[in-house]
Amino acid sequence: MGLTMEILHNFGEASGLHCNLQKSCVVPIRCEPSHLEMVSSTLPCTPAAFPCTYLGLPVSNKQFTKAELLSWIERIGDKLPAWKASLMNMAGRVTWVRFVLSAIPIYVFIAIKVPKWFIRSINKLRRAFTWILDRFGATLF
Repeated sequence: MGLTMEILHNFGEASGLHCNLQKSCVVPIRCEPSHLEMVSSTLPCTPAAFPCTYLGLPVSNKQFTKAELLSWIERIGDKLPAWKASLMNMAGRVTWVRFVLSAIPIYVFIAIKVPKWFIRSINKLRRAFTWILDRFGATLF
C-alpha cells in the first residue's frame, strides 16, 4: 500500500470518513504525464481534466468568461416560476426572491469572484419578478 493510500486509511480511521475511490477522480493541475501515471498507478481513481466542476461549481485557475457566467444567470432565471407568478401574492413573491433566487448566487459567490455586471443582472431578474423590491430600492448585494 502506498503512502497516499495509508494517509487516506489513517484519515478514515481517525475521522470515520472513508473515501470511496471508485467514485473519486484525480484532477492534475500543471502536472507532468509521468507524475500522473505514478498517481494513477497508486490510486484506483480515474483521471479527469482541469478545469472541472466540484459540487456543481466550476473550479479553474483562470477568470471565467462572460459566456460562462451568463450560463449561471440563465440557471437563476430558470428558477423563476413565471407561469405561477400571477398566482402568487406579494408575500410569496418576496419569499421566493429572498430564499430561492438569493441562495443560488450566494452559492456561486463562495467559489467565484464575479464582476459587478453579474450582480446587476441577478438583481434585475429579482426586481422583474417582484416589483416591491424595485419600489423600495432594496438589493441583494
